[in-house]
Amino acid sequence: MLYDYADYKFTPQEYEVWHRNVLADRAGWMARLWDHPSVIL
Repeated sequence: MLYDYADYKFTPQEYEVWHRNVLADRAGWMARLWDHPSVIL
């Protein structure tokens, strides 16, 4: 989910919110671009 390896020092509660948002964002991305020729999962 992160490719810059930054440590954002999230609290456990912040991490939980961030993780939920990442999953929702990726689900939307996959739904929108599922048939794009450059998408390889």
